[in-house]
Amino acid sequence: MDSVTTDDLLQYVYKETMVQRALAIKTAIENNSRVHQEYQAIKSAKSSLNKVTLLSPRKEAIDRILSHAKKTFK
Repeated sequence: MDSVTTDDLLQYVYKETMVQRALAIKTAIENNSRVHQEYQAIKSAKSSLNKVTLLSPRKEAIDRILSHAKKTFK
């Protein structure tokens, strides 16, 4: 089996892999301690991201961006 990359693990965690590739990644997670540790770190980071409260930008910031865009893309 070819090596499992961080990108592969990210796609696996977010369920963005084809079935055959997902099975290969799962096998690597079960049999390779480095891959398993990286997988656990990615899962932990995803869990932390899900708990973040996002704030909306201030109206003034949006107005400035839109104003700049109008000037730039005439």
